[in-house]
Amino acid sequence: MFSKTRKHHPCAWAAVGILILINMSAVVFVSKESTDPAPHHYTEDITYHTLDAKENLHVNNAENNSSQATSHEAHFGDNCQVPQISNKSTFSHPSIVPLYSDYALCIDRGAERIKFIQASVGPEGSFHISNQSPYHLSPPWTSDCGKESSKGMLLYLVLSIKRGIEGSERRMRARRLWAGELGGAGKYLFVVPRYETGEENGDILEESEEYQDILQTDLRLEDTHFHSKQVISSLYFSYLHCSSIRYSVLLLDDVFINPAVMSKFAAKETYSSNRIYGTLYRGYTPARTPSSPHHTTTYQWPWQLYPPFLGSQVQVFSEDTIPLLLQAATKVPLLKHWEVWLTGLVSLSAEVIRMGVRDFFSSSPSAGRPDCYWAGRGAVWGVGKEEEVWIHRVKNMSCPI
Repeated sequence: MFSKTRKHHPCAWAAVGILILINMSAVVFVSKESTDPAPHHYTEDITYHTLDAKENLHVNNAENNSSQATSHEAHFGDNCQVPQISNKSTFSHPSIVPLYSDYALCIDRGAERIKFIQASVGPEGSFHISNQSPYHLSPPWTSDCGKESSKGMLLYLVLSIKRGIEGSERRMRARRLWAGELGGAGKYLFVVPRYETGEENGDILEESEEYQDILQTDLRLEDTHFHSKQVISSLYFSYLHCSSIRYSVLLLDDVFINPAVMSKFAAKETYSSNRIYGTLYRGYTPARTPSSPHHTTTYQWPWQLYPPFLGSQVQVFSEDTIPLLLQAATKVPLLKHWEVWLTGLVSLSAEVIRMGVRDFFSSSPSAGRPDCYWAGRGAVWGVGKEEEVWIHRVKNMSCPI
């Protein structure tokens, strides 16, 4: 039955090959479309609040689509022109960075960049980074952070922006819920600005002396692009004092961290490098509505898409990325939204990989999710006074991690 060989005409084989190629291309096409979401407005309020899913998932309206798609050039001033980007993949490629930089410097020759650190690359590829603006307050354990014993730890840099009693309450909540339980698995810092009044700075000094967990920069809330500068100051601290650790975690002060899950994640990713992990936003459009908390004018960002970037609530940096990012940050003009600037433009310029860890970080609880689901998250954001009892209940449950 199987001994006889049938010969096929060469044309038949050619036809079969064409059919295979067609089928393969169809599979690739379907796969790409299924993973490439329709554009959504990015309307997250990055400063204090959590992502409002209903608000965030408005699809781009026809008016915005048509105004961007039909215009070959947008004119700003006498000589500044914005070329149309017809290929969406350009927004995911380092080539978007010089386009943005040229545009930003054209509309404003004094476009602000990071100036309080200087970065250069030596002849053998080594980085030389220095700081002109010392920190006003730093914890006494700073000198121990770079020791050999710190290699397996995570450094949590908590951005604490709220002033007065509200800011103090947020920090106390974080200490109660997770920061005080890190033990040898990590260290944490609350990164606060320099305040205008002596009373506020005095309160921060007292808190620092009591808890030894405050990093106060010389930056003020009134500074232009304060948030971008504050996160760079935070990462510079990690580079300067804690470069031997495995990961630095940048997070907001309403984020609950699950230390056991985060340590397990770090151990699993021990040999990974050149990566930032977080909630990946891909295919998002600027919100053009003035009332939006993340409003961006066409003057600030003239294109129809943002580059892929990570959400502001929590970002995990492998330590080898930090000198790359600091070096690139001094060259890319600042943008209104720090997470788009840092994990979008600066990361592309530094050729650092952004990794979306789906469901590993999540917003505060919603209906239909069992408590053990939340016990398996590395971080949950949007945790306020009302959620504290729920967090304690989840922490006391016996759930597989």
